[in-house]
Amino acid sequence: MKTFECPACGKGRVAPRGGKGRSFPYKQVPALEIADDFEIPTCDACGEMFIGAILAKKLDAHLERRYARLLAAAVKSAIKKIAEHARQQELEQLLGLSHGYLSKLRNGKKEPSPALVGELMFEAVDRGAQTVIVGLGGTATVDGGTGAAPEIAKKNIAMPIEYAIPKVHDYLVSEGVRDDVVLIASGGLRTADDIAKAIALGADGCVVATAEAVAVGCTHCGNCERGRGCQVGITTTDPELSRFIEPEWGETRIVNLYTAWTKRLRSIIAGFGLKSVRDLRGRKDLLVRHM
Repeated sequence: MKTFECPACGKGRVAPRGGKGRSFPYKQVPALEIADDFEIPTCDACGEMFIGAILAKKLDAHLERRYARLLAAAVKSAIKKIAEHARQQELEQLLGLSHGYLSKLRNGKKEPSPALVGELMFEAVDRGAQTVIVGLGGTATVDGGTGAAPEIAKKNIAMPIEYAIPKVHDYLVSEGVRDDVVLIASGGLRTADDIAKAIALGADGCVVATAEAVAVGCTHCGNCERGRGCQVGITTTDPELSRFIEPEWGETRIVNLYTAWTKRLRSIIAGFGLKSVRDLRGRKDLLVRHM
């Protein structure tokens, strides 16, 4: 590939380059790192990356392989912890797996599904794991890179987030492991009031995606991954469309969003006479249902 002048800054040269610390959002992973030797046309001055359709397919396949390795690592960790408290055959029977299936997962001969990773994570908590992060629904869910929590919420729990959060919270409390598990809620959370309600239902915190996108101009056109990408320049590799978003302007909008939310959350907490947002966790008695 020949080098060319960067259309984004007009100062540097664009050429295929590798490098450390590069990451892309993939499935439920907000920042999945790519290999250092994976070359992407990049400007040597401003760092802008240019990814065409052919390279995008190669990048997607590369990310899928790395995602699979993350799932496998999560499985090995969960199985190792559970093995301290239960025999493998007992666990396979409990999960409805064939004899020797977990050994194949551990040795990399089988690829785990996100749902199975989730089941193993919950079982690890039951068997003595110290910390597990659980997310419930939503495109922004952060769950250790496994994608397990959204699968559990959608396929197994099968209930709205406002019912799922207290169900998980109450279960963890009843098992005496509530403070060992960080419960992160995601999905349909658009305002500071939504976050306060999720925490009052039992979540430790929340992750958002849509609100941030809207803050920088998202119109919900659904064109994020098609053609040239986002029409307002949020999710696009098209040099022309990418100019629609000024980084400084976007930064200001996001800062304004979280500043406003912080003020509103402080107002809510003070209104209830609480000292910290931590004191709001699980206070379902503070919620009022409007019929």
